[in-house]
Amino acid sequence: MDKRYARVVKAARMTMLPGAEQTKYLRAMISESEKKDLIEGGFEYGFEQGIEQGIAQGVAQGVAQSKAEIAKAMLSEGLKASVVSKCTGLSREELAAL
Repeated sequence: MDKRYARVVKAARMTMLPGAEQTKYLRAMISESEKKDLIEGGFEYGFEQGIEQGIAQGVAQGVAQSKAEIAKAMLSEGLKASVVSKCTGLSREELAAL
C-alpha cells in the first residue's frame, strides 16, 4: 500500500475513535518537542490574554474612579444631582452612594 494512502486510511480510522481514544492516539503521535512547543504556546497565549484582561480591567476601574471623583467635586460645588448625572453618566443611585 502506498505510504500516502496508508496515512489517509489511518487518519480516517482515527476520526472514528471515541473522544478519549482519539485524544490518547493524538498524544501518542505527538513528539515530546512538539508537546513542549504546544504547552509553551498555550502558556504564552494565556499570559497574553491575562495581560490584556488586566489592562482592560484597570482602565475600566480608572475611568469609574475618575467619574466618581469628578461627580464628588461637582456635587461639592453645589451642582444639582441631575446635572452631575447627565455630565458623568452616573445614575442618581451611584451619586447617592458617593
